[in-house]
Amino acid sequence: MAGPGGFGAWLVGRAPALGRRNYRIFITAQSASLVGTWMQTLGQAWLIVVLTRDPFVLGVITVAQALPVLIFSLFGGVIADRADKRRILTITPALSALLAAILGVLCVTGTVEVWHIAVLAFLLGTVNAVEIPVRQAFVMEMVGPELVSSAVGLNSSSYQGGRLVGPAIAGVLIGVTTNLMGSAVAGTGVAFLINAASFAVVVVGYLSMHPAELIPVVRKAVVARGPRAVLHQIHEGINEVRHDRPVLVTFLVPGLISTLAINFGVLIPVLALEYGLDSGGLGLLMATNGVGALIAAVRIGLGGRSNPGTLIQGALVLGVTLILAGLSVEAGMPVPLTALLLFIAGAGAVTMRTATNTSIQLATAPETRGRVMALFALVFEGVSPMGALFIGAVASTLGGPAAFVVCGSSAVILALLGGSEVRKIRRHRSLDAAA
Repeated sequence: MAGPGGFGAWLVGRAPALGRRNYRIFITAQSASLVGTWMQTLGQAWLIVVLTRDPFVLGVITVAQALPVLIFSLFGGVIADRADKRRILTITPALSALLAAILGVLCVTGTVEVWHIAVLAFLLGTVNAVEIPVRQAFVMEMVGPELVSSAVGLNSSSYQGGRLVGPAIAGVLIGVTTNLMGSAVAGTGVAFLINAASFAVVVVGYLSMHPAELIPVVRKAVVARGPRAVLHQIHEGINEVRHDRPVLVTFLVPGLISTLAINFGVLIPVLALEYGLDSGGLGLLMATNGVGALIAAVRIGLGGRSNPGTLIQGALVLGVTLILAGLSVEAGMPVPLTALLLFIAGAGAVTMRTATNTSIQLATAPETRGRVMALFALVFEGVSPMGALFIGAVASTLGGPAAFVVCGSSAVILALLGGSEVRKIRRHRSLDAAA
C-alpha cells in the first residue's frame, strides 16, 4: 500500500480490512480467480443453451452443482472448525482447476455431452461444499471482528467485480474462438481452460500468507471422534442458529428469497433466449447485472450500512425490479431498459446477501463459526440454487417474463414478512432495555 497521505492510505482508511497483509493477498488472489469462475459460469450456461436450448436443463445442471453443497456443507463446517483453514484452502482450488480443465478439454475435442457437464458440476459442488464454509470462516482469522464488515463488503465487491468482468470477457472470447474454431462448443471450452489456469493464483496467494499474522481461534478440544461425534458437532452449529431468533430470521428470509429470486444464472439466459441474443449479448446482460451488484458491494465495503434492515431494503429492490423486468419483456420493451432493471436488481441482491453475511458473522461464537457459516453455505449455495429447477420449469411452461414476475413477487412478499419480524425483534429489544 502507499505511504501515509497516498491513495493507499486513503483506501485503507475507507476499507480498513485492506490494512491486513494476509487479507490483501487473499482479496487480490480471489479477485483474479473469480474472473475465471464467472467466465466458466457464463460458458456453462451458454454451452447448455447451444446443446439443448432448454431452460429446464439449465436448471437441472444448476441443481447438480448445488446438491453436494446441500448434502455435504455441514461436514465442511466441521472441517473448518477442526482443521487448518489455510491448508485446506490450498487444496480445494487445485481440485476445482482439474475439473474445469477436464470440461475444457471435452469441449475443445468436441466430445462433451450433457451428462459430462452434470457429473463435473456435481464434483465441483462437492469441492465447494468444503471450500465455501472454510473460506467464509477464514475471513475472521485474517481481519478480526472489528474489520469483518469491511472484509465481507470487499469480498462481495471482488465477487461482483468478477461477475462483471468475467461474463463480458467470456462472451467476447466465446464469440471469437467460435469463429476461429468453427464450433460454439469448442469455443466455449477455451473459457473453461482459462478458468482452470486462474486457480493457480489462489494457491500461490494462500501459500504466500504469513501464518503468524493470523488471529488465533480457540477451538474446543475434540475428545470423541467418528461419525457420531461429527453429527454432534453439526447439531451444535444448528442449535446456535435455531435458538437465536434474530440470526434465524436473518437466515430464513434471505435464504428463501435467494431460492426463489436470485438465480440469475437461469433467469438471464432465459432473457437472452427471449430477445434472440448471441453469447456476446448474454455476456453484456450478465455484466450489466454485475455492475449494479458491484456498486452496491463497494458501497458497503467502504463503510456503508450492513444490518438486518439493510437486507430487507435490498430484498424489496430486488423483487420490484424483477417484476418490472418481466413486464418489460412481455411488453416488448427494448433490451437496454431490461438491462437497466437487471442493473438495479443486482444492487438489491448483493445488498441483501452482504448484510446477511455480516450480521451472521458478527453474531456467531468463534468456536462454532465454521459450522454456522456452513449453514450459510447450505442455504445460499445449496438450497438457493434448487430454485433454479423451479424457475427453469416456469420459464419452460409459462415463458421467461412469467418466471421474472413469479420470482419478483416472491421476493417482495418475503421481504415484507421479514421486515415485520425485524420490527418485532427491535421492539422486544427496546422493551428489554427499558426494563
